[in-house]
Amino acid sequence: MELYAVGMEKLYLVSAKENIGLRELFADILAELPDDEPDEDAETSSATRIAIVGKPNVGKSSLVNRLLRADRMIVSDMPGTTRDAIDIPFTYRKRPYVLIDTAGIRRKAKVTAKLEKFSVVKALEALDRCHVALVMGDAEELFSDQMLRVTRYAEERGRALIWVFNKMDLVEDRRAWRAELKRQIDFRLRHMDYVPIMEISAKTGRGIAKVFDTIERVAEAHNRRIETGPLNRIVDDATARHTTPTVRGRPLKIYYATQNYVRPPSFVFFASAPEGVHFSYRRYLEGVLRDAADFTGTPIKLIFKKSTETKARPRRPAKRPGSGKSRPK
Repeated sequence: MELYAVGMEKLYLVSAKENIGLRELFADILAELPDDEPDEDAETSSATRIAIVGKPNVGKSSLVNRLLRADRMIVSDMPGTTRDAIDIPFTYRKRPYVLIDTAGIRRKAKVTAKLEKFSVVKALEALDRCHVALVMGDAEELFSDQMLRVTRYAEERGRALIWVFNKMDLVEDRRAWRAELKRQIDFRLRHMDYVPIMEISAKTGRGIAKVFDTIERVAEAHNRRIETGPLNRIVDDATARHTTPTVRGRPLKIYYATQNYVRPPSFVFFASAPEGVHFSYRRYLEGVLRDAADFTGTPIKLIFKKSTETKARPRRPAKRPGSGKSRPK
């Protein structure tokens, strides 16, 4: 009677243990639900998905709050505050985006609790479904082993990449910091010099204004396509400047090339002996393509296939009867 007095129109007397009164409760719940649920995937299918990944306590949630200009995520000095991958749809400059804040990814040896294992799995799944990966690191640590593992994981899945070093406000000598950063890239990551580097401080807001400019540039490069005609002219010029490798005593012949996919840009080369393409020549062709078009922040896939083209052999003239010389008996 006290509940009726405060305006409750209908009460449900139930027992979850004995399954009493639940059918009526469920029927009324279903009656209140809308007939057609909105398709969330359709709403965000055209959006650029951005996953923010990295070690625990590098400032991922703080960066999300700065980018959204709102306290959407819980921020704490204690590692492990974020447990699940959280999708946040929003619009910036009339373009749809989805920010994916993830839990910190630690080394396997340090991941023991079941909940933390679940969090790591969800963070890696976020990399599987994103377009652009912001791989965050602590500026004072530069490239940690875990940051390199996450970078390798994202690159293998063809995700566009941006290295984001947070807590730059704690770096005293930035000139020496940049020199050491360049040394580490030259020593360990020379093949990934296409990845842009952001120096930010989520705490003070330093460098945040440039993050979205970089995201837009990288997202466009990730979706860039080169038409077949210009692509083959680029390849012809490249093979003329740098001779193709020799396979079984014959120079490798690249007949033509085409781009079959974007996100990431993938190119198929039809060649006479695709198994003979050395990795150094692959690297050379990748560099040529990057010089020809802006592929900042995105990996490029080169696929070599056996060409069905064969050069027609010159036919021998048929001998006329009696034209040949008779052999002596």
